[in-house]
Amino acid sequence: MPDTKSKPLSLYDIAYQNPPPMSGGFSHRKTAADVEAQRVAENGDQGFGGDAVDAFQMGAGQSAAGMAETVYQITGSETAGKLRDATQNWAEGQIDQMSDSGREAMGKKFFSEDENGDVQFGEAWSDPESIGLQFSNMAGQLAGQVVTGFGFTGAVAKVGAKVVTKNLIERGMAKGMTKEAAQEYAKSMIRSGAGVTGQALAGAGITGGQMGIQVRDEILNLSDEELGESNEFRILFHGKYKATYPDATNRQLIDMAKKELAERTATAVQADPLTITANLTLDAIGGRYIDNLIRGVGTGKRLTNAGMQAIGQGIPEAAQGGMEQYNINRAMVNEGVDPDRDLMEGVATNALNEGVLGAGMGGAMGALTKGTPREKPSIQEQAGELTEGEQAQENNTQESHAQVQAMPLLPASVDAPYYMGTTEEAKAARQQTERAMTEQQGQDPGNAPARMRPEDIEEIPVDEITIDQEPVPPVADVEELPGPDAP
Repeated sequence: MPDTKSKPLSLYDIAYQNPPPMSGGFSHRKTAADVEAQRVAENGDQGFGGDAVDAFQMGAGQSAAGMAETVYQITGSETAGKLRDATQNWAEGQIDQMSDSGREAMGKKFFSEDENGDVQFGEAWSDPESIGLQFSNMAGQLAGQVVTGFGFTGAVAKVGAKVVTKNLIERGMAKGMTKEAAQEYAKSMIRSGAGVTGQALAGAGITGGQMGIQVRDEILNLSDEELGESNEFRILFHGKYKATYPDATNRQLIDMAKKELAERTATAVQADPLTITANLTLDAIGGRYIDNLIRGVGTGKRLTNAGMQAIGQGIPEAAQGGMEQYNINRAMVNEGVDPDRDLMEGVATNALNEGVLGAGMGGAMGALTKGTPREKPSIQEQAGELTEGEQAQENNTQESHAQVQAMPLLPASVDAPYYMGTTEEAKAARQQTERAMTEQQGQDPGNAPARMRPEDIEEIPVDEITIDQEPVPPVADVEELPGPDAP
């Protein structure tokens, strides 16, 4: 028996090992690599690595198709429609490239519904291959969103630079920043806001487009019997296409009516205000965590960073997964495709499956890096100033204080009586002096200077007091004034 202690078995290996025989003892344990090699030899299938690449490419193709579908709905561009079909067909073709076990694993879910509609654990939990392939597919979708988000981020940043830069600079200067610091503050705010907005727009566009593709494919794959139960389909078949094309075959009429119904419902689900609002809101939450990862913002520890990212990605993905299915059900009912459908059908399971994938992917990405904690920034840190900039600002402040201290208390050209006067020139001189005193004493501009206290006045010796006055004339030189009886 081989020495299993020489190399610890991974969870993936344990999942593929042979069970021990009932008679006791242990047989040779086959690792995942052994199973893969045996499968390739017997069936000619590719291994797990090839399946994982196909799953990743499938996810990336689904993202591209979703965004192309959104562009098609907004602009009506036939080019966008053709690009959607091409990328979606390429993505679905990746399934055909997988091995038989890979295709089976991709069809498993973490949660499913039983015949009574109750939620139960699915088969994916016990299948490491299914877990690996589904996370590979999720990674491909996320990669497509990040790449698309970069494009939106650049566009948003350019618009923001033209629209809000002046306002942000004024706000920064109002907080006491220098002009240079306020400019850096504006750039930092625009970069941060543009990153989150770009990822939110990309995520919402991709998600909305994927919903439209899902609805369209679901209707196009309905059987003739299922379509016959739809009143809207019968109206299109008899009231529009059969009357317009009397020579067409039933098959042609069915296909034309089915296609129009599918396009109408796909447009309805994407144009639904509830869909747009939910996607933008939830993708903005998830987009913030994606933007943090891109910019290296984290908790500073891998474990806590993984936990924060798992929560930040898992909760929005779960909420979005539930809203997606709910809005799809609502569109199918409102457009008359399946008027008897329960609006909550599949909502819980879709939310749970998306939440598990989002949390797992977020946790894995968060564990890749510790990240730098985002501390509460000061005004200078918000402005992105360097140490040299802060020192230069301090030097300017000290120089201004020195200039104020060198100013005389009263202007030399203004004497005290004139300073106390009420003319416009006297008022201007008084205001200038008060401002100088206010800045010198570190008070807020506009406040009156502090009054001197009696104890602040130094006592002057009596013998040093001199009084300048005109000499008093002798008494003899003063003429006697006439009395009241004088004539």
